[in-house]
Amino acid sequence: MGLRMHRQVGALRKVLSQQAIGILVRPALPRLCGSALYFKGYHPIEHVHPLEGGALRLKSRHERRPHLPVEPASLFYPRYFVETAIKAVRWATLAIRLERLARTIRNGSNIWIKR
Repeated sequence: MGLRMHRQVGALRKVLSQQAIGILVRPALPRLCGSALYFKGYHPIEHVHPLEGGALRLKSRHERRPHLPVEPASLFYPRYFVETAIKAVRWATLAIRLERLARTIRNGSNIWIKR
């Protein structure tokens, strides 16, 4: 790599530093928080691709593979409500963590400098 290339890489590192990215992201925080929550949470929480998800994932006890019997209502609905409650708690904790991160960026504190 020549001297000119080293200078270009050095300049690019300065432009794309974490602090500069934080400054660039700050005006767009309200829009980015919703998208980040949506795309960050869908696969780990709902186990589906983010573009296949929705606000509430509806399930039916009759929607099973053909070789499996229909699940009894006494087992299906309590399990479904518990799964929904657990997912709601996981979504809320993710939203709180992302809101804290957005607040630190908005306040201008440098969270990327390791001490």
